[in-house]
Amino acid sequence: ATLLAALEAWVDASALSRQCQRADPRAIRMAPIEPPQSRTRQHSVMKTWAFMMVLLAAASAWGQQVEKTTPRVPLRNLNEMIEMARADLAMRLGGKPTEVTLAGWKAVQLPARVLHCEVAEGDAGEPLVAGYRIVLVYKARDYTYHSDTQSVTACPRIEAN
Repeated sequence: ATLLAALEAWVDASALSRQCQRADPRAIRMAPIEPPQSRTRQHSVMKTWAFMMVLLAAASAWGQQVEKTTPRVPLRNLNEMIEMARADLAMRLGGKPTEVTLAGWKAVQLPARVLHCEVAEGDAGEPLVAGYRIVLVYKARDYTYHSDTQSVTACPRIEAN
């Protein structure tokens, strides 16, 4: 709504500027005489102000969108979950936890069944659980784990050697 209002203000400012340029000569004679540079400067300031408002509105709308899509997940237990995933992967593949490296992690909010890799997608309206998606690397291959901040699950499942 803010972005729409800013765009309307900019369009209104542009329309007002065009109306002033096409104004009745009798009306112009009655108006105070200003040097042409002043009108140009006023027009430039008005356009700049309108453009800044549009940018501000767009940034605000983008910020609100980011807030909606970025889950808020507490960082407690993150290192513990990463270590649990590393140990699990090393055990399943017959390696050492020190040979498993962290490629990255991301905070997520997914249905519990998705976090535990029981299903690929949750049902509509299913409650979301805060957790992490952890990506580990072992012998140049990526392995993904999901965590609900208390346990870790390889997803897709990894068969032990």
